[in-house]
Amino acid sequence: MDKKLSKKCEKLHKQNQFGEIIKRLETEPRTDYEVVGHLARAYNNKGRYQDAIDLLLSAKEAGKDDPLWHFRLGYAYDHLARHEEALAAFEKVLALNPKDWEARLYIRRCQKSIKASKPKRQDQTEAEKETDVAAQEASTVEKE
Repeated sequence: MDKKLSKKCEKLHKQNQFGEIIKRLETEPRTDYEVVGHLARAYNNKGRYQDAIDLLLSAKEAGKDDPLWHFRLGYAYDHLARHEEALAAFEKVLALNPKDWEARLYIRRCQKSIKASKPKRQDQTEAEKETDVAAQEASTVEKE
């Protein structure tokens, strides 16, 4: 991906012009790892989570050591309520980049969602209930 197109995608991302990014990048070769990253992020931000997953998995070998690749994959899985797959992806982010605080937030969110999908205890405290509700209120725009 040439620098000019990359800079244009970043500018469009900051302007929340995700559809325009998709329009520009869908004609680019999917063999370019940078194109895959920008396009997957735009798919995620337009709510096209399965498209993002499919695209990212097509670059699995190239992304295996890239924490951002794993973050984008986890983000898409999470938004499709595939929390166990999302959790695995976010845990890989932390293994590759232990300082990624957003991955830590998503890990907690996934853990709480997984726990919430299991039968509730009758003796759950009010604090636990409030924590479960707060975990559901994460941001909906993928990080840069």
